[in-house]
Amino acid sequence: MGKAPEQPKDIEEKRAASLYSKTDLLKVVADYFNDALPRTGYEEEHFWTNVRIMLCIMCCSFGVYAQFGTKFPKDRVVLGLCVCGYFVFSAILAAVDYLVIATSVMCIKIGEDSVFVDVNLPAFSEEISLQLRCKDKT
Repeated sequence: MGKAPEQPKDIEEKRAASLYSKTDLLKVVADYFNDALPRTGYEEEHFWTNVRIMLCIMCCSFGVYAQFGTKFPKDRVVLGLCVCGYFVFSAILAAVDYLVIATSVMCIKIGEDSVFVDVNLPAFSEEISLQLRCKDKT
């Protein structure tokens, strides 16, 4: 087994606004991992983040064009296509979030593999689970 990476010393202490808020606790854990893992030598993988950004840009583009590029009575068909396009790309974005990203706080490279760092905090529990998940599911 290899040598464990050294714990970074220059990371400021993180505090949750409310210890009873699942969202606040998960945000603090995600902030810590986003600060600590790159400093210990793990390269962050941005592919799925970039996919999400591109899907959001497509959703916003349909909305902006529908708002400012069409006139209602005259461009009814184009406006309907913009609404359909917005919902199609929103559905694709929701599928990527649900199926690929799931409970991941970040994606790192370990060797040649992209690995998701998952954080799960079940409701009404004081336990938190940290998992590493790769696309091979092995």
